Amino acid sequence: MPSPLQTLFLQLHQELVSSKLLWQPSLFVNPSPSWLKLYPALTEQCLSLSENQLTELEQQPELIPLWLSAHLPHITQLTALTELEMNANSATALPKQWDAGIPGRKAKQIKAFAEAFKPEGDILVDWCSGKAHLGRTLSALYAAPCLALEYNPTLCQQGNVLARKRNLNTHFVATDVLKLGVALPASSHICALHACGDLHRSLVAQATSHPVAALTFAPCCYPLWLDDTYTPLSKTALKHNLQLDRTDLHLAVQECVTATPREQSLSHKQATWRLGFDCLQRDIRQSDSYLNTPSLPLSALNNGFEHYCRTLAALKNLTLPQNIQWQHYEKAGEVRWAKLRRLQLVRHAYRRALELWLVLDLALRLEEANYTVVINQFCDRALTPRNIIINAKLNTH
Repeated sequence: MPSPLQTLFLQLHQELVSSKLLWQPSLFVNPSPSWLKLYPALTEQCLSLSENQLTELEQQPELIPLWLSAHLPHITQLTALTELEMNANSATALPKQWDAGIPGRKAKQIKAFAEAFKPEGDILVDWCSGKAHLGRTLSALYAAPCLALEYNPTLCQQGNVLARKRNLNTHFVATDVLKLGVALPASSHICALHACGDLHRSLVAQATSHPVAALTFAPCCYPLWLDDTYTPLSKTALKHNLQLDRTDLHLAVQECVTATPREQSLSHKQATWRLGFDCLQRDIRQSDSYLNTPSLPLSALNNGFEHYCRTLAALKNLTLPQNIQWQHYEKAGEVRWAKLRRLQLVRHAYRRALELWLVLDLALRLEEANYTVVINQFCDRALTPRNIIINAKLNTH
């Protein structure tokens, strides 16, 4: 009989499979996906949005499913599947000055994580610890020793200084967790806040090959280190595989609530110029196909649109003709970006479902390895969109 998490995964999988043509095509790669003609009224609804209406939906993505439901009735069911309970926060008071040296937003995330944390075993392991802000906080809260695993020796040294100031029993090991492959103490409780990509996948691999008392972690940045297609970890997801690639996984983490207005403005400008270059390269190559280009730093925006395009062209060994009408292509990028922002609201309605599919793959792999697993939210999305926490406790009977 399937577990509740398996049942949820299979329901979610079916919804995502049946709606692939709506969420999978990237509008950067394909500006005219097939659903535009299949859903003409939906297309018109998107394109007719005013700037104020668009901004409201972008800033409050929880409104998008209701806005789409008249044309996509299944969105209501999909949204219901992704609604996770908020963790019942612990009433344990954090020690005084626990957040010394921790940036404000990070401190709030750690506080929420700590309140969702229930210690098991005898030793805390801070996975990919950085300066061990999380590990030190939990160590102080529960008077437990902490083993901090961190690749960067400088961060280890800095974390040691912070731990000594608080007289905390925190021991740093400079190691690459992607190559760890050794048993941690069986009584370990591994914790990780926003371990990215292979860092959280290696955590699950470690805990399934060398069982520990418990794991509590919030995964993040699913596309990192992914070369081609995503390989599921659980048997259930391997059997019911969405065949996801990097573009698909980027959709799962596209929402950002922490950027400043200036950062958002620069990000929009870069997207506009990338699309302007895309229009240019399609004309030059006489091919209506996307040309994958590397990401340029935001500083590349300082020298103007023409320089930006010439930089990308050089990176792709693309010869540019003389007398390019740069203003024409910059304007074309602006038009593409305005259209893309409106149409991609449809894709955005599937972001949480796709992220939960990935999280459930991790959780089901742990279930297969004899852990009892609970998934819920540890904070509001306004603090971080990556607010899903996985609690896994090893069954000893």
